[in-house]
Amino acid sequence: MTRLCLLAVAVAALVACSHSAAPPPVDPTVAAVPAADPAPCPDVAVQEAKLMAADPIKPMVASHCVDDRWSVELRKCVLLARSQQELEPCHKDFTGNQFESLKRDMDAMKTADSSSPATAPTSATPPAKTTPAAPDVPPPANAMPK
Repeated sequence: MTRLCLLAVAVAALVACSHSAAPPPVDPTVAAVPAADPAPCPDVAVQEAKLMAADPIKPMVASHCVDDRWSVELRKCVLLARSQQELEPCHKDFTGNQFESLKRDMDAMKTADSSSPATAPTSATPPAKTTPAAPDVPPPANAMPK
C-alpha cells in the first residue's frame, strides 16, 4: 500500500512538473491595432505646402497621399526634406501614375489661381453704394402717427 501511495505521489509530481505554464491568451483587439503611422498624410501635406510656399495645396496633397496610397518611404522622404531641392529625390518613390496625377492637379490649381477674379486687375472706380431695401413688415400699430 505504501508503494502504491509513493507511486501515486511520484506520478502526481511528475504530471505537475511536466506541464509548463501556457502563454497567456492573446487579446484579439490588441493584436489587431496597427502600429502608428510614421509619416501620416496630413503631416506630409503640411511639409510639402511649407516647402512649396503654397499653403492652398495642403488639402490636395493630403488627398493624393491617401487616395493614391503613397508609400511610407515616399511620405518619410517628403517629411525629411528641408527644401524644394531635397524633394527631388523623393520622386523616385512615386509608383505608377502617382506623380503625374499630383502634378496634373497642381498645374490645374496654378491655372485656376492665375485666372481667378481675385488676381484680375480691378477698376479705379469703387462699387456704387446701395441703400438697404425697405422692410416688408409694416411698423407696429403704436408707432403710427395720430
